[in-house]
Amino acid sequence: MNCPEVVGPVRSERWVSLRGGGSGSAHPVASAAVAFLAIVAGVCFAPAPLAAQHEHHVRPPAEAGSDSAADAAARTRPPARAPRTIQVRREDDLAAALSGAVRGDTVRVRGAHHGDLRIDVPLLLAAVVGAGTGRARLVGSGEGTTLTVAADSVEVRGFHISGSGISLERDDAAVKLLRCEGCRIVDNRIDESLHGIYLLESNGTRLVGNDIEGIARLEESQRGNGIHLYNSAANRLERNRVRRTRDGIYFSFASDNEVSDNDVADLRYGLHYMYSDDNRFRGNRFERNAAGAAIMFSKRIEFRGNVFSHHTGPRAFGILLQTSQDIVAEQNRIEGNRIGLFMDNATRSLFA
Repeated sequence: MNCPEVVGPVRSERWVSLRGGGSGSAHPVASAAVAFLAIVAGVCFAPAPLAAQHEHHVRPPAEAGSDSAADAAARTRPPARAPRTIQVRREDDLAAALSGAVRGDTVRVRGAHHGDLRIDVPLLLAAVVGAGTGRARLVGSGEGTTLTVAADSVEVRGFHISGSGISLERDDAAVKLLRCEGCRIVDNRIDESLHGIYLLESNGTRLVGNDIEGIARLEESQRGNGIHLYNSAANRLERNRVRRTRDGIYFSFASDNEVSDNDVADLRYGLHYMYSDDNRFRGNRFERNAAGAAIMFSKRIEFRGNVFSHHTGPRAFGILLQTSQDIVAEQNRIEGNRIGLFMDNATRSLFA
């Protein structure tokens, strides 16, 4: 059957407008219309076995409010002292060092440090590789996010990060960027965490050379995503490796991002993609997943020089496009998949 177009919140407003006035009771004809539309919605839009499931954030984000006067002042206030390099040894309190840091400090860390951490000022947090001990480690409490970044222009480099909670309601993560700009998360090893790196309303960041592995003991549906972007724009994801998470890279209302030379394998959807426009993917490898890429309700996406290969399960696709427009895909390798390319209501697109 031909189904009506999904229009999200606008459709709901139209249903509400059918209700009667004054008394608050529904008009009988309007009630019948609502019931009919609900049945149609259930038939047409129930998750099909061929389509990726909607996970989180299926409604557009609210407009971000401006900073309060106090927040704006805090962002521009000069540091209380000159920036310096802070050395944190194995026996030192890293949380205290971070809470006492000022804008521009460099915090160099040795050894393993336990407990959930937060960064509230722009700084460099760098691991020092000890002789015979490997990377410095950040090990979370198991009840939340291991490292929360809540300041602009923070760089986190070279750590082994693990031990987040496993709550999908809280979206626990190894590293969560919280409404910040211009941060860099570089060359970290992340494992035993729900989400690997989670961008929440964060823009202009670079995620480079991170090695992310999910929690293997959890069922696939209980795991988080390797890299998760929500309402985040103008970010660059480069040379990251993702294994055994739920989805490799998840986009939700995330536009104008560059994704290049990442290696994503052995999970559900290599790229899971909802309501996100004007993104570019170059030189990535998506292999041995349930599907290489599931692109939904999005426009103006570019794929150039990527590999989508060996997706062979019962619902496997190299690329799935659903209700998407103006896709440009050139010089990609789509090989060894159960179905190479599946399109449902995907229009005005070019494959060359």
